[in-house]
Amino acid sequence: MTNSRVLQFDGLTIVCDLADSRSADVLRDINLSISQGEMAGLVGESGAGKSMLTRALSGRLPLGFRVGTGDIRVAGANLFDLAPKARRAWVAQNVAFVPQEPLSALNPARTIHNQFDEYLSHRGIAGGARRRAMIEDSLNATMLPDVGRLQHRYPHQLSGGQCQRVLIAMAFSCRPKIIIADEPTTALDVVTQTHIMGLLRDMQERSGIAALLISHDLELAAAICNKIAVLYAGEICEIQPAGGRDRLPLHPYARALQNAAPRAGGQLCKVEGLHGRMPQVPELPAIRGCRFAERCSNVLPQCRAERIPLVEDVDGTSLLRCINPERRDADAARPHPAVASPVDAPDAIRCQSITLAYRGGPLPVFGGRTTIAVRDVSFTVRRAERLAIIGESGSGKSSIAQLLVGLRAPTDGSIALGNGEIIAGWSREKAREIQMIFQDPHSALNPRRTVASLLTQGLEVRPQTNASPPATAAEAARDVNLAPTLLDRYPHQLSGGQRQRVNIGRALALRPSILVADEIVSGLDVSVQANILNLLLELNARWGTTIIFISHDLLAARYLCENVLVMKEGRIVEQGNIEDVLNAPSHEYTQALVAASVPRSLGRSARAR
Repeated sequence: MTNSRVLQFDGLTIVCDLADSRSADVLRDINLSISQGEMAGLVGESGAGKSMLTRALSGRLPLGFRVGTGDIRVAGANLFDLAPKARRAWVAQNVAFVPQEPLSALNPARTIHNQFDEYLSHRGIAGGARRRAMIEDSLNATMLPDVGRLQHRYPHQLSGGQCQRVLIAMAFSCRPKIIIADEPTTALDVVTQTHIMGLLRDMQERSGIAALLISHDLELAAAICNKIAVLYAGEICEIQPAGGRDRLPLHPYARALQNAAPRAGGQLCKVEGLHGRMPQVPELPAIRGCRFAERCSNVLPQCRAERIPLVEDVDGTSLLRCINPERRDADAARPHPAVASPVDAPDAIRCQSITLAYRGGPLPVFGGRTTIAVRDVSFTVRRAERLAIIGESGSGKSSIAQLLVGLRAPTDGSIALGNGEIIAGWSREKAREIQMIFQDPHSALNPRRTVASLLTQGLEVRPQTNASPPATAAEAARDVNLAPTLLDRYPHQLSGGQRQRVNIGRALALRPSILVADEIVSGLDVSVQANILNLLLELNARWGTTIIFISHDLLAARYLCENVLVMKEGRIVEQGNIEDVLNAPSHEYTQALVAASVPRSLGRSARAR
């Protein structure tokens, strides 16, 4: 392989002009290069500056942001030496992007073929017959089924994974110099994630095209990339060669990201979310030293006093921005905080032979067709038990959640609370017994309500004579570790993790005995996910709350839950103690889920190049 550098950031600094005539370096002194045939990972929490780096590359910096110093070189050309029109043309010719949300990236009013054809036309591919052949060859390369028909469908007629495969096919079709994949699997279930990442890796290896994977998942990046750059608050704090799980990160922030992710196997250890938060843009000018110092467990006085350079570590293979790196064994004792629920506890909820059928659909084309979402499902959950319901998208998990809280009534069978009361639909009386935590707090929280108003929203549905809204809001905020100063804020003024805490606090305000949590950690940074999982364990131990955790993330389910139901096509295919099921799955579908949940299974065929 040639060692020619395809993408190179040389001392790049991006500046934001603040309202008080100050300026802040939102990206500072970024030095990173990617060579032909190499896949690099860029890892960090939300707000670290990962997407800002790609916006600088594409010339789409937000209003008020500008390039301070440094260069960006693509295929040998310095982008800042080119006129704006020439720069756009050069980037379009040499760089392809795979976006995060496939359904948002594709035009819902146009077929896949029309969008692909337009893309090739913009890339300068002349001749309709040539473009048709390229479209078919590119889609076939991603192993999509029945490409002849699929390319004439609309995005809503494809699954999320199929839409992402279409975007990957587009990216590789014109053989750019480099492909940038920005969180390409965040919204996909675990099996589809593994297939997509395996496909991206395999196509990149076969083509020799350079790639940059942007992700918040350190273990995933370590499994498929040649090297990893860890970004925090606009600075690269570590660049390490690939080594998967066998190679421990050295920077305290990178190690914290590793410790925040649930393990795939071995003894369960406590996941540890980072305390505090990343500094905001207006706070950056006041930081003299390391930007991670306020959250670092290894901090020294020197760390706050002076800026730390990115230098070669003593091992000679890593670049490190730290004077007191983390060199302890990652397996140091971190006892898991779970408390086992009593085996003789009374039942909390019983589902007996429940079936849910949908008839018709939102479009006339569906006619009178009946879709069975849940098929003859029976299970019982004890008081204080933590039960996981896992499976791919479309397996029936969320339909069961809606049945449990009474948002839908079963077509057949029955659901009863532990006292024998049948759940035939939602009611004010049941609101205190069972509550649901929705997946997306951004859409679940009313943007016109303050945090205090949201936390006490349940009192409007089921008033309590001895409950004061201000006192209830303050208590709910304490329950989910929200600062009192946040009570007067609105959802848009909160981070994703804070919004999810409000989402949980609202459900807890009525002190329900059962919580149904539907994909509540999907798409969150691993540190935020760790804090949410530990919060649920704390609530379970403190109040004996029954938790029904619905997820496609087997590692999060293993960390949180004692027992598991595995669903496929609306049926339970396997159930039991979660350790027994995941360590020795008997059903082939469960075996596939377990295999897909371990990023190391994606290991590159040629890690050293």
